[in-house]
Amino acid sequence: MQRELSYPDNSLQKISRQNNRVQNNRVQNNRVQNNRVQNNRVQNNRVQNNRVQNNRVQNNRLKKNKFRKPEPSDNFAYVDYKEYKLSVKEILRGLLILCIIIPIAAIIFFDSIWFGLIFVIPVPIYKRQYENFLCNRRREKLEKEFAEFLSVLSANLRVGYSFENSVREAYRELIMTLPEDNVICSELREMIRKNEFNIPIETAMYNLAERTDIREIKLFCDVVKTAKRTGGDIIEIINNSANIIEKNISTEREIRMIINGKKSEHLIMTFMPVFVIMYMRITSGEMIKVLYTTYIGRVVMFMVIVGNAAAYMWGRKITDIR
Repeated sequence: MQRELSYPDNSLQKISRQNNRVQNNRVQNNRVQNNRVQNNRVQNNRVQNNRVQNNRVQNNRLKKNKFRKPEPSDNFAYVDYKEYKLSVKEILRGLLILCIIIPIAAIIFFDSIWFGLIFVIPVPIYKRQYENFLCNRRREKLEKEFAEFLSVLSANLRVGYSFENSVREAYRELIMTLPEDNVICSELREMIRKNEFNIPIETAMYNLAERTDIREIKLFCDVVKTAKRTGGDIIEIINNSANIIEKNISTEREIRMIINGKKSEHLIMTFMPVFVIMYMRITSGEMIKVLYTTYIGRVVMFMVIVGNAAAYMWGRKITDIR
């Protein structure tokens, strides 16, 4: 006969308790693992959603941007920042302004709208002055954006990025912070695209310096080329140079702000004869009637216009400091 095993009651209770504890521990471990898996899934979904949103925002800004995002097969339209070509919209805007100003000037100076044809003769000069104004404004905008690029680049270099990766990170930050009509982001995008085809970024940046003819950009390119050719602590050299160039740009900006006050005074003095003539016509029309009814008077008014225009051009040259 087989001998039946008999356990005391206490031992059976202990075994059952141990089994229950093991099962409870397993259940708890499974719950913890399931919670971790769920948390990881939630975090991954959040990260993916954030990436999708960031990509959508970046793509929308690139679509709205004036320059389309270039693909490796695209030909980048290099902009010559030393010259400015008027667009159709800008030409129409200039013509609208002339159509408003010329009749008013003809009535003020000659009391006849037909004499406005005299103001139509120097239209090419108006066009050239308008192009120079827009060209200088674009160059000043590029200098300001380049200073912001240098500050972001210096921060990335201090963190420990290489020069190429610092340029990439600076591009990602600037495209999210600068306005949509910025200039520097399209140039940085083209530099990064060229670097993917084994063209050094400093070479593409030097191309930008030649097209802009801005002294600070040329100086920075020379520093980067020299630092990479001679070796040494490249990151420290580039970082110090970027800080110095950024200070130079900020100093030039302060000087330009001081000169802008003198330019405002120059504009006031230029248009002062116009306001004086309008005041005389309103208050003492009979006194200056001879200037509008005789040939000598019309010649005098014509000489006033020529002298005023010459004074304006002379003042522009004096205040045009680069």
